[in-house]
Amino acid sequence: KASLEAGSDVLFLKVFHGCSGVSAIKDIFRDSKAFRSMHQAASLQRLNFKVPITVAAGEKREHRLLRKAFVLTIAVEGQSLPALLGQDAGVHSISLFEKRNALKHLALEVRRLHELGFVHGDLVPTNIFVSRSPGKESVFFFMDNDRTHQYPRWIPHTLWRRNLVQLNRIPLPGVTLQDRVR
Repeated sequence: KASLEAGSDVLFLKVFHGCSGVSAIKDIFRDSKAFRSMHQAASLQRLNFKVPITVAAGEKREHRLLRKAFVLTIAVEGQSLPALLGQDAGVHSISLFEKRNALKHLALEVRRLHELGFVHGDLVPTNIFVSRSPGKESVFFFMDNDRTHQYPRWIPHTLWRRNLVQLNRIPLPGVTLQDRVR
């Protein structure tokens, strides 16, 4: 990933390199991760989820083989969930009450994501960004949506449980074991 200042906006560039083996053969018949990321971000935005705004996506193919792809997004105003929860002191510190309310709000967003049939391909705390404003509820952004998929809601999906395991796998500052069980 790289960033570039563009006026008042910061842009992030994520480059995907071509695969080999079976994945390279699959890539002949499907969109690149960059285009999948762009399409999933648009789907999530239509349903009022917060995701980085995609500015551009592209790919380079040779004889239908995917060699490289990219996605360019506008930076999210906020910080990763672990960075936010790790703040202990200073002007920007967060009370335990605020942390718990924010985590409850995040849980409701993940539930809504799953109820609408989405499975995030890499739902780890570092792929959740939090934007805070004084006196307002925290806003959560789902990052890295290149492996996010939407399934029909009537199909029970075990990958939803995988998302919850991914979120709870990494101990977070200020989040107790009891909070993780909740």
